[in-house]
Amino acid sequence: MAHQPASEQEKRAKLRKILNDAKHAFMVTRSSAGGMHGRPMATVQVDESLDTIWFPTDRNSGKVRELSASDEVCLGYTNATGSEWASVNGHARIVDDRARIREMWSPIWKMWFEGPEDPKLVLISVHPQSAEYWDDGSQILQMLKFAASAVTGHKFDDGENAHVQLA
Repeated sequence: MAHQPASEQEKRAKLRKILNDAKHAFMVTRSSAGGMHGRPMATVQVDESLDTIWFPTDRNSGKVRELSASDEVCLGYTNATGSEWASVNGHARIVDDRARIREMWSPIWKMWFEGPEDPKLVLISVHPQSAEYWDDGSQILQMLKFAASAVTGHKFDDGENAHVQLA
């Protein structure tokens, strides 16, 4: 049976840690044809309160057009070892705020944009409504659990899983 954190504050802290550790999300929007369309996105910032998650993008991209038609998004996150996962559901909007863009600017974005004043550069702000996460523990711990289960036939706990209501 999965371990559950004791409080909403602990759940929020765990979720924030998973999102920050992952650095990238898989953002799913609704396509113009009505289907789902996903793509990888670099997470710029997860606000401490979990009210907003920020992403840079090109104002001429398909995702901007999709978000203009339907603001619902689902973000998927995992860490490098695949031991922590999170899914965030929320609403997105396009933000064209040069002061905010300058504040969040990263030199890595030079691959896509001239600089923080590049008119193509806008931000996507995602306002989470709900989330769920899974934490299977460290990769070493997972392997030990699998090995012990194979030898003993005893099923070990699946790790931590929690739903987090954010709005």
